[in-house]
Amino acid sequence: MIKEFKNSNLIIANDGPMLPYLKKLVKKLELEKFAQFIGRVPRYKLVKVYHSADIYVQPSQIGGGFSFAILEAMSCGFPIIAANVGFMDEYLKHGVNCLLLRKADSEEISEAIIKLISDEELRFKMGLENRKLAEEKFSVDKVQNEWIKFYEDVLSS
Repeated sequence: MIKEFKNSNLIIANDGPMLPYLKKLVKKLELEKFAQFIGRVPRYKLVKVYHSADIYVQPSQIGGGFSFAILEAMSCGFPIIAANVGFMDEYLKHGVNCLLLRKADSEEISEAIIKLISDEELRFKMGLENRKLAEEKFSVDKVQNEWIKFYEDVLSS
């Protein structure tokens, strides 16, 4: 399978507790030339990292919340592959702007990645949907106005 996607590259950012396991797995599967471990990325460099990619994959979400990383990927206009936990499906719609994973096992993740790598039009469409949604729902002005309204409601009650 890797021969079909020999120009693909996996970028793993962060330095969480799974890092040693992931490094061993990449070595065991002889994928060293396809995987790049870049460690924890400072906030000011994140956009550059995002723009070096075509797909954002977040196969797990501890705590089940809607992560800033997902919002950042949406803002950059990426199609997203993510575990369907918590309230992810409130903004991420399977087949529209993302592929939501039911089990988030290696087979399902692989199938989702291959689907998006193989379908440039779908990647583009999903990315546009995410950018549009990020601008409509999560822009600084929108979020700021919602916080102001929240505080006004709290103070007036």
